[in-house]
Amino acid sequence: MRRFACGLGTSRGGDGTLDGTSQAERVSETDREGGQFLRSRVVPFDADNILMIMRDVTSHKQAALDLEKSDGFFQKIAKTIPGVLFVYDLLEKRNLYVNQGGWEMLGYTEDDFLKMGDTFLETTLHPEDLARLPALAQEYARATDGEVFTHLFRMRHKSGGWRWVHRNVTVFAWTPDGRPQQLVGTSIDVTEMRTAEEELRKLPARLLNAQDQERRRIARELHDTTAQNITAISVNLARLEQEGILPSATQILADCQALCDASLREIRTLSYLLHPPMLDEVGLVSAVRWFVGGLETRSGLRVTLEAPPAMERLPAALERDLFLVVQEALLNVVRHSGSDTAEVRLERQATQVILQIRDNGRGMPRAPSPEQPGGFAFVGVGIPSMRERLRQNGGGLEILSNHQGTTIIATVPLQAEKTDPRDGR
Repeated sequence: MRRFACGLGTSRGGDGTLDGTSQAERVSETDREGGQFLRSRVVPFDADNILMIMRDVTSHKQAALDLEKSDGFFQKIAKTIPGVLFVYDLLEKRNLYVNQGGWEMLGYTEDDFLKMGDTFLETTLHPEDLARLPALAQEYARATDGEVFTHLFRMRHKSGGWRWVHRNVTVFAWTPDGRPQQLVGTSIDVTEMRTAEEELRKLPARLLNAQDQERRRIARELHDTTAQNITAISVNLARLEQEGILPSATQILADCQALCDASLREIRTLSYLLHPPMLDEVGLVSAVRWFVGGLETRSGLRVTLEAPPAMERLPAALERDLFLVVQEALLNVVRHSGSDTAEVRLERQATQVILQIRDNGRGMPRAPSPEQPGGFAFVGVGIPSMRERLRQNGGGLEILSNHQGTTIIATVPLQAEKTDPRDGR
C-alpha cells in the first residue's frame, strides 16, 4: 500500500471554512485511469494550508468488488436451483439463510417464513420426524469434515397436506470447542416420486389379487358349467346305449363315454387346483393334504407332510397365499429339481407361521442359463410370485439351495388380535 502526503495552499471562505467546508477532515476515493483506486484524507494544517494524505487502496477495492460479484453469482445460483438451499444454525435452532425455493416449495411467502422464525421446523416438520432431530444432532457431532448426511422428512404444506422432502446436509461451521454449529444443505420435494413408488409397490399385490379372483371365477365356471355340460353329455350317451344302437356304433359310443369321463375328471381336478373349495370350507391343512395326495398320484413324487391336524384357522387371504406357495413350490420340485421326494412342514407359533418345503434334488441355479431352461423358469417365475404373496402379508421368503437340494422357508407374522378366518370370504 502506497501512501502519499503533500501540503497544499488554499484560501478560506468568507465564513472561515476550508473551501466552504467544515474544518473536520474529509475522506474520499478516486477512480483513476487504469483501474487504480486512491483514498485521500484532507485535514487543516495551519491557517493557510491543508494536509492531504493519499493511499493506494486498489487491492482492497478489487477484493470488495470481487466479493460483491461472487455474492451476486451465489444469489443467482440460489434463485435458479430446482430446490431449497439453506444454512441452519444448530445452536440458535433457526435458518440463517433460505433461498426463495425454500418457502415456495411448501406454499409459504417470504413474510410467512420470516414470521415463523425459529419455530419454522416445529411448525412444518412432522412430529415423528421432529423427534428424530436430537439423534441427528448426535450424528453431526461425530461427523468427519465434508461428510454428507441424507434424510427423508415429512413437512406440512401451507394447504395442510404432508410433503415428502429429501435433504442432504453437511457441517460447515464448528464452535471453538469442536461442536457442530451450522449446517449447509439442499432439499427437494419428492412427494410425487414417493407416490409413484408406492403405486408401483402395490401393483404386484393388485395383480396377484386380480389373478386370484380370476382363478376363482374360472374354477367356478369349470365346476358349475363345463363339468355339468360334460355330465349331461355322458348321461345322454348312456341313454343312447340303453335304447339300442347299431352294433357298428357301439365302440364309438363307448369311446365317447370314456372321453367324457376322462374330461370330467380333468376339469374337476383343474377346478380344484385353481381354487380348492375345501380351502374355504375346512382350512389350509386339509387343502394342502388333499393337494399333496393328488400330486403324488399324478406325478409319483413322494411327499411327507408334517402339520398339526387341528391347527387354528388363519385369515382367509393368508391361508390362500400359503396354499399357493405350497402349490408353486411342489410343482417346481416336480418340473425342475429331479427329486423323487419332498417334505412339507407347517408350524403355527405364538407370533408367526412357518412353512418349509424341502427336496433333495439338484438345487437351484444361481443365475438363469440356456443349459438349464427349467432353472430359469423356477427362478424367474415362481420365486417372485411367492415373495410378493408373502410380502403383502408382512412375511418373507428364505431360500437355501445347493447340489444336495433346496429348502424354501416362508415366515409370516400373526396379528396380535384374533381375526375371524371367514373374513373376506
